[in-house]
Amino acid sequence: MGIPTGPLPLAVLGFLVLMWLLKLRRAHSLYALEQQYGCGNVVKEKVSRLDFLGVLKLLEFAHHFRHKTALEYTDTLFKKYGNTYMSQILGYRIHFTCDPANIKHILSTGFADYDSSKLRGPLFNPITPHGIFTVDGLDWRVMRDQLRTQLSNNRRICDFVMFEQQFQTFLQREPPDGQRFDIQECFISLAIDIQSGFALGDSVGSLHPSPAPAKKHFAEDLHVIKETIVRDGFRGPLRHLSRKLEFRRSCARARRFVMDYAEREVAQGISQDNAEGYYFMKGLNEKGADAAQLANQTLSILLANDSIATTLSGIFFLLSQHERVVSKLRQIVLEEIGPNPPTYDLTSHTSSMRVCDSSQQLP
Repeated sequence: MGIPTGPLPLAVLGFLVLMWLLKLRRAHSLYALEQQYGCGNVVKEKVSRLDFLGVLKLLEFAHHFRHKTALEYTDTLFKKYGNTYMSQILGYRIHFTCDPANIKHILSTGFADYDSSKLRGPLFNPITPHGIFTVDGLDWRVMRDQLRTQLSNNRRICDFVMFEQQFQTFLQREPPDGQRFDIQECFISLAIDIQSGFALGDSVGSLHPSPAPAKKHFAEDLHVIKETIVRDGFRGPLRHLSRKLEFRRSCARARRFVMDYAEREVAQGISQDNAEGYYFMKGLNEKGADAAQLANQTLSILLANDSIATTLSGIFFLLSQHERVVSKLRQIVLEEIGPNPPTYDLTSHTSSMRVCDSSQQLP
């Protein structure tokens, strides 16, 4: 039997050869990177042979996200396979890691080596079309430098007076008589109130009993936007199968809300009739950013507030189970800071005292 020589068989054969060559080239590139960075053999997640494309794996991710068990699910996988492992999802090799050295390399020292816009761009583009979450390369460096300049001064960005005001409002949400309540929801509201005050110079007041309707709707839209972005990140290509009408409407309203602030900020800058004090949008405006840039960077800041709420709610959940630790922590705070709210003069003084005490213990 001879080899088929028709145009269709030759085209198929050519395609298969091309795919093999591309796979070989990719394997060679990966091997070169492994040798350069001294990588070891990665552990592969064990899946059913029937799911060689990783479709079931993707559906499993979506299931756990929908039932709010994603954290337990990923924690179980890390315990089973180690801090770094590889899985096959929709034909792609996806690496998962919780190793601090890997995370530092990806997010800091080696960030320029990674192209994230293909993954994050479609998720964030409807709300921040040219923000730090949607660009790479030179544009990303420009965005990063803008943020780094504005966030580098702790005294400027951490307003203790504003923090104390928001925290006192937060305490009013605590039910009397030690009743149980969802502290994470309160921390989410606290985080958005603090960050909107820092970013816009005007808190949305979501912890307030009667927030302004426009600000209340903005906080609700931000919640919808973040939930959709995280959910679609888990779904991958399957996100295209879900409706996005509510998401698009929330993006349009939230962006218009922030653009109103940005346009007023630019106009105030031109008339040199700006308010005293620092806030993020004002700092960007002073560096010559236009209204669209102000909106993109400000929305990027506001979308990144869940880590604060998650960290605080996790800490308080653990503290609630260890009364001895709470008592010891309270004693240390009273000894170092005292019963009154902290100030930068006080914190600088206590830091200097600790440095002096340490130096006296040196041989």
